[in-house]
Amino acid sequence: MRSAGANPLGRDTRQRGESLLSLLLGLGLGLLVVAAGIRLLGLQWQTQRQQLQQLALLQDLQATLDLLAQELQQAQHLPQAWLHRADSPCSDALCAGDGALRIAPGQIEFATDRNRNGLRENNECSGFRLRNGALQHKTACQPAVWTAVTDSASLPLTGLTFRLDCLPQGRRVLRRVQVQLDIRTAEPVSPGHDAPTLTLTQSMTMRNDLPWPGEGSGCPAA
Repeated sequence: MRSAGANPLGRDTRQRGESLLSLLLGLGLGLLVVAAGIRLLGLQWQTQRQQLQQLALLQDLQATLDLLAQELQQAQHLPQAWLHRADSPCSDALCAGDGALRIAPGQIEFATDRNRNGLRENNECSGFRLRNGALQHKTACQPAVWTAVTDSASLPLTGLTFRLDCLPQGRRVLRRVQVQLDIRTAEPVSPGHDAPTLTLTQSMTMRNDLPWPGEGSGCPAA
């Protein structure tokens, strides 16, 4: 008499499942794939975040350069200068004394006739300098007042460089100023290594030509 469930052909037809070891190995491999996917997603998100931060820094840096350019284009500007400035030397208040263009490492100073009356009043001494990672704007002559126009926490500037090019044209000198701003874009990747930096430059032509050789123009003597 055959027992219940016996195969008439004598074959064992009982179903066999996966072993516990195989199941654990499959789960482990699946977890490794999931972990690798999460890691890759995290790296992509970090890269995208850094790119957005760098774009924001670049936009802020460009806005800062635009401010510098606007001020420098107006430096020593005198309405109808061709009528009021002799060929040499330049002796009006916007190019002599405190009105002279002066460039030092990380700093530039000049006069700006904001109300266009041809005089240099106390609030018309202008300039820019870098102090403790922030750009400062000069807004008064005596006593000198420097006001921060950037925040070193959100826009960590590391360098400010000015280069003045003087191009004599007959009895006048045309001046071009190149400004370079450097900014730290991230923290150092490891101790002993410098943080990555971003550099942006912009050139502008000053509106008023001065007599050549131009006293107070910032140009070297002829």
